[in-house]
Amino acid sequence: MAHHILMLLLLSSLLLLSTCVYGHGAHSHAAGINDDKRCPSCNMAAKDAKFTWFTELNNGQRIYTCAMNTGDDYKKGSNYFSHPSLVGATMYQLANSSTTCTNACPECDDSLMVVKDPISGDIVSSKNFTFICLKRGQKIYFSSTGTKATFLAGLAASPYFGVRNVSCGGNQCPDQFQVPNDLAATTTAPSPTATSIDSSTAIADAERFCTGASVMFSGFQTTVHGTCVKLFFQPWVLDTSVKYAFGFIGVFALPLMNEYLVRTRESLRQTFRKRKNKTPSVKQMHKIILTLLYMAQMTIAYLAMLVVMIYDTGLFISLILGFGFGFILFKAEKPIATKEEPTETIAAVWRFSDFKSLTILHVPQMMCAHKCGGTITRALEQIEGVHRIYIDISDKCVYVSGSAPSKELMSTLDDIGYEASLLHEPVPDVDNLPTMQRIERIQGHMHAPAAPVEVVIVAATRTPIAKAKRGAFKDTTPDVLLRHVFEGIINQTKIDPKIIGDIVVGNVLQPGSAAVGARMGQLCAGIPYSVPLNSVNRQCSSGLQAFANVAAGIRAGYYDVGIAAGVESMSLTDMASSAPEVAWEDVYANEAAKNCTVSMGLTSENVAAKYGITRTQQDTMAAESHAKAAAAQQNGLFKGEITPVILKTDDGKEVVVSQDEGIRPGTSVQGLAKLRASFKENGTTTAGNSSQVSDGAAACLVMTRAMAEKLQLPILGSFVSYSVVGVPPEIMGVGPALAIPDALAKAGLTINDIDIFEINEAFASQALFCIDHLKIPKEKVNPKGGAIALGHPLGCTGARQIATLLYELKRTNKQYGVVSMCIGTGMGAAAIFKRERMVKKLDLYSILDVPPHASMDEVKQAYRKLALLHHPDRKQGSVPAEGVSSTFFQDVNEAYDTLSNPESRTAYDLKAYGMSTFATSTNPIEGAVKDDGYKRMTSEDVNRLMAHSNSFDRFSTAEYHRNRSVMAPNAIGRRTTGFAERKQFRAKAVPLPSKNSTIGALIVPVAAIAIMALGVNIMSQGTRGPKKATH
Repeated sequence: MAHHILMLLLLSSLLLLSTCVYGHGAHSHAAGINDDKRCPSCNMAAKDAKFTWFTELNNGQRIYTCAMNTGDDYKKGSNYFSHPSLVGATMYQLANSSTTCTNACPECDDSLMVVKDPISGDIVSSKNFTFICLKRGQKIYFSSTGTKATFLAGLAASPYFGVRNVSCGGNQCPDQFQVPNDLAATTTAPSPTATSIDSSTAIADAERFCTGASVMFSGFQTTVHGTCVKLFFQPWVLDTSVKYAFGFIGVFALPLMNEYLVRTRESLRQTFRKRKNKTPSVKQMHKIILTLLYMAQMTIAYLAMLVVMIYDTGLFISLILGFGFGFILFKAEKPIATKEEPTETIAAVWRFSDFKSLTILHVPQMMCAHKCGGTITRALEQIEGVHRIYIDISDKCVYVSGSAPSKELMSTLDDIGYEASLLHEPVPDVDNLPTMQRIERIQGHMHAPAAPVEVVIVAATRTPIAKAKRGAFKDTTPDVLLRHVFEGIINQTKIDPKIIGDIVVGNVLQPGSAAVGARMGQLCAGIPYSVPLNSVNRQCSSGLQAFANVAAGIRAGYYDVGIAAGVESMSLTDMASSAPEVAWEDVYANEAAKNCTVSMGLTSENVAAKYGITRTQQDTMAAESHAKAAAAQQNGLFKGEITPVILKTDDGKEVVVSQDEGIRPGTSVQGLAKLRASFKENGTTTAGNSSQVSDGAAACLVMTRAMAEKLQLPILGSFVSYSVVGVPPEIMGVGPALAIPDALAKAGLTINDIDIFEINEAFASQALFCIDHLKIPKEKVNPKGGAIALGHPLGCTGARQIATLLYELKRTNKQYGVVSMCIGTGMGAAAIFKRERMVKKLDLYSILDVPPHASMDEVKQAYRKLALLHHPDRKQGSVPAEGVSSTFFQDVNEAYDTLSNPESRTAYDLKAYGMSTFATSTNPIEGAVKDDGYKRMTSEDVNRLMAHSNSFDRFSTAEYHRNRSVMAPNAIGRRTTGFAERKQFRAKAVPLPSKNSTIGALIVPVAAIAIMALGVNIMSQGTRGPKKATH
């Protein structure tokens, strides 16, 4: 009701505006003037005013004022007179300014009378004259009509004078035209003295005098009392643009109001037609009041427009434009469906509405879609909480989704003459599967509004890993290494580097964590200076941390594209130089802090001793790492991830480095056993079973999935989860054993779900412990070798592992991979990545083991069978069946989510099979394709497929009740029928201002209140008296 009352106020303000226009036109013909005797300058009453100035026109008239600016106002105005004899009025200052006004009438006293024709100079008899009233009440006398016409023409051009069309004859002096004595004509007053006036000062004073009240007014009006006049504001002197704007706002809602009137009148007519001889209910009285309100609004609006049309043509044109704008705005969508048209099936209610809030009503009297369906829809859509309405004429059922109570729905139908019975009410649970919340959470990804942004990797590359101090990069600075990998990913993707939002580079040893060198490498690679860069140092995980930082920035919405990189030149920086030469005494007093200074080699010895890792086990792992790396290099498995580095020798020759230097194909356990311990006498950690000191760089191009699809870039994989944990510094190598389970838990995965583990082989001892502790199959760990064979350039390793992992997942057609490493000073990091797998023919159908032409019922039965068998929390036990990973259950759910919904199944079929014919649903609706795999599907694509479909799914009420207790969350009943035999429609209504219209909710009340406040202010000016002028 509130928005209807506000609309009435708005249109009432339109009437007020028309009244002002009418008042202007009518008042311009009126002779009656307010008789309050006040001076415009000082606001004093006439009997108390002291006049210092007077202006003498060329016709002899003298105009007295209390202030110079008021008198000079008339003087300047006289310069606009069209006849030369009227130009040149003079301002005088009275020698004696203490004389006050009286009520004597100079027109009645011949001795004080100055009656002179301003052009002919004739003296007019006091008994025979004609005068006109100036804007401030002074009268100018004439002896002929021609002179008067000339004078009026001049006055019309004056912005200060303005005239009233008043003409009086005879010497009768009405009270309302009284003027003070002509002081200059008295014998006691001294002669007037001419005074020069600064015109600029007078103009400034006059402007200040005229504009002090409100910026909305551009003029003022005075009542006639000679020089003792009153200033009051006129509503009809509003600025033209403001006036037209108010008129435009006041009338543009008329078309919407007309729709309201039609709808309520029709509803009221239906009500009384169906309920004859019955006392109106409260709801019916509400409709009656609304109808009367609408009629009153329409009457006021058109009456106001009629008045405006008569008195103000310009404003009337503005109103017509406003009406046209409103007509276009509110007529864009028809308020009532007038014909049957196919729309969503009831299956769509399950897909795009909360099926738990579905109410089904049976209406026996419903006979046709045109009339009955439209009436029912218009009535139900007014109820708060109704989301969607579907009418099935064949079954005479009304399907309503939303939170509206079923009792209110039935009561509303009863009010309009339709008796309805309740077939189904919303129920809290319609499924027998255990852990309903688990299923809903998994399926909720299809439409979760708060789902995080998906981060994907579209390019990953690295340089070859060279031996430090003696390898190919021993004299190559980090900026050169970075330049090559930056150029590599730009060349691979052909992107415009300007779209990159940030670059994060991991680095450990270089001063300032290589921020300066990294920036130089960026610029040398052609990435513009407008792209920012920063470096990060988390010891051995710096490259992975750089990726995590970029992914976090993308998920936070700071940017859509970023580069994560890592670089290390261990040839140019000594590891020992980065450690403090002198530690604080407090550090050594704290045992845990002191352990941070333990060398990495000794931490490896500590892990081996603590967990019983033998020298033979470590040497065996080292030999296997070299063997796997050598085989991968020989078979060219590293070529996809490596960007060759071109260097120049001292003699100017170019040298291309394209292979890792640390791999030793002939490495054996026996050969490694001959090496002595490097860090501890009789220890087990040697140079052979430790990672190599190396130089290298790597980089990944990271972005949102939406951006990757927009740029049409192939996706290597997506980022799933990340974790960093802390461990005791003296056994820092065990970090991955804690970080990997934490990352898996965040992703909802298990060890069995991971296909490849890239665990950094900082030392064989710590890598072996993590593998054994987590019970990871060794064939899944570092299939192309690890850091023992490839090398471990500290800041580069994390980014290098990502590139190696993604290309190996792609080569082996695997899905999930883990990158992990231990971190100096006692930490561990792990990240999970998922490879992008292309949709294959029959992939989803194969998961459910159903043919492509399977019915919805067959899909539902297949899903229930697999879900009950493979659900992680099934009653048979909490451990998945042998040989089946927990991700299979997710695949089953994803397949069912797609194939059980007609719209998404149509999209999938079109994408996987082209233009084949399937028994699918009806036309797609907005938001039909929700999951990321089908976002590129357009409505035109789906419509083309639907044109080839000769059947459609329709929800069966009977089957729904039969299967409701055993249906899976997204399952639906199915009955296929000819399209012509089943027609559905959906009546689409004009949104009410209180719900869907920003205009109705904001502009209408604000404009109405503003205009009404203006009207009150205008009307109150006459009762409060004039404002005192400010000088």
